[in-house]
Amino acid sequence: MAIRDRIRLIRNLQGMAQNDPGTLVRFPEKMEGASMLQYHRTTESEKYEIGNWKYEGAYSIYDSTPYEEQKKAGRGFANPKNSFFSFCDGENLVGYINLFEEASEVFLGIAANPAFCNQGYGQKMALAANEIARELFGNKPLYLEVRTWNKRAVRCYEKAGFHIDGEAFTQKTAIGEGSFYRMVKPAAFFHGSVVGGLNRILANARSHADGSKVAYFTTDRVYALVCCRSKEENFVTMGPRDGVQNYFERFPDQLKTMYEGKEGFIYQPVSSVNLKNTKGHTWESSVDVPVVLAEHIPNVYAEILREEAAGNVIVHRYAEIDPAEQKLNANYIRDHLDDPLFKEYRAFLIRHFSSLWD
Repeated sequence: MAIRDRIRLIRNLQGMAQNDPGTLVRFPEKMEGASMLQYHRTTESEKYEIGNWKYEGAYSIYDSTPYEEQKKAGRGFANPKNSFFSFCDGENLVGYINLFEEASEVFLGIAANPAFCNQGYGQKMALAANEIARELFGNKPLYLEVRTWNKRAVRCYEKAGFHIDGEAFTQKTAIGEGSFYRMVKPAAFFHGSVVGGLNRILANARSHADGSKVAYFTTDRVYALVCCRSKEENFVTMGPRDGVQNYFERFPDQLKTMYEGKEGFIYQPVSSVNLKNTKGHTWESSVDVPVVLAEHIPNVYAEILREEAAGNVIVHRYAEIDPAEQKLNANYIRDHLDDPLFKEYRAFLIRHFSSLWD
């Protein structure tokens, strides 16, 4: 299931989960072949159960503090600023997460039930945490802290899309000082492309702001989907109205012609530090941006139709638009075919518009 589908599922059911801590919400896992996890707001009885969790060997450093002690100290489960969610696989409580909103990012705490460690649940919960945090706190990056010796946890979080940010640092804890890595999940910025296997987006496009060379990103996944097209087909009329993208077909069956059966790849930046907001949902970087692959879209056309059905984009079909407006647009293209702006996709314009202009 695509990321946006999972977000919609959370949005539809989240209010119910908040009002009734015992309500279970099914969270479809991203990883192929994975089981269905369920999550809900951590209940009082679960807080007592988790407070008794004990780990073996070196991992005993993660032993929980009894819930009664947490309540006396006003921390952990007793801190109202924390947002705790328990995860279940069937009847089994396999772990929990804590989300704590800060000024510009969200802290993630995560723990697996000692009886279910090393079974892949940490990765599943970390993936789910990213979507839950986005729904609760908007487009803020997610970060966590992990002890440097815990290579198993580091690998787990890397598989869930986190990366080590900077050098290891020393931090005081309740049991003394420890060496930690800060790991960050890329913020929700998207770059759509028809090219797979990219590890960076080059700053070689023209900025809408000042014409300089930039790398483009967007906070709108639908817009990223529409960007999954070749340079030779770089003709789209699209823009937001009342918070929803509107796509206007300028020749018959434009959407299907451009996207049917075509693969798309949506990338996210490893870091958003160089991204600057230039207009609305558009962000630019004057330097190349390292990226990770967030989604592979087998059929971009089918995915856009799913987004349309979900109300995330309004598609104005060619036949639905005023013929006079369409004629005006076609004639404009005819009169500007030799403009430098149209150079790369001139053949595309002639092929689709020559029968429409006067």
